[in-house]
Amino acid sequence: MHILGFMDTPSEGSIVFDGLEVAKLEPDLRAWYRSNRVGFVFQSFNLLPRLTVLENVALPLLYRENSDPVANAAAAAVALERVGMSHRLDHRPSQLSGGERQRVAIARAIVGSPSIIFADEPTGNLDVKNVDRILDLLGSLIKEGITVVLVTHDLSVAENAHRIISMRAGLVQEDRTR
Repeated sequence: MHILGFMDTPSEGSIVFDGLEVAKLEPDLRAWYRSNRVGFVFQSFNLLPRLTVLENVALPLLYRENSDPVANAAAAAVALERVGMSHRLDHRPSQLSGGERQRVAIARAIVGSPSIIFADEPTGNLDVKNVDRILDLLGSLIKEGITVVLVTHDLSVAENAHRIISMRAGLVQEDRTR
């Protein structure tokens, strides 16, 4: 999945977000939506190795208007508390397990209170305990009203979703709601 794809110009059809057709937005407004309304959880985490966990989570907030370093750090600390990582604020990504890195990536995705999160294989390389933890966390975000679009090859993970769209070679094979 090209996780930023929803903000690209589609080859056909349209992408509507908050009632606006994305392809018709000016690049600056499209970037504003990416920074202020969308959270991303990347399959490979995309954590910056030189930054601490706290700095990695606060990073998306730096791109917002009126960014305040003190408020950003506080928001990052709250997001890390939500994912059970407040004990690792000053650690670097290389000092974390795969499950811990994934939770930091999720904290980074939720730090800005997005209305939608795109998660690319968020459980891909995790053990069963961490898969359950991540699914519980994503479930709690959904209950808060955040839309989560999750891409996975793991059918047991997909079965937790309210709606499952199966694709093959870029074509929808099945679209079902539970």
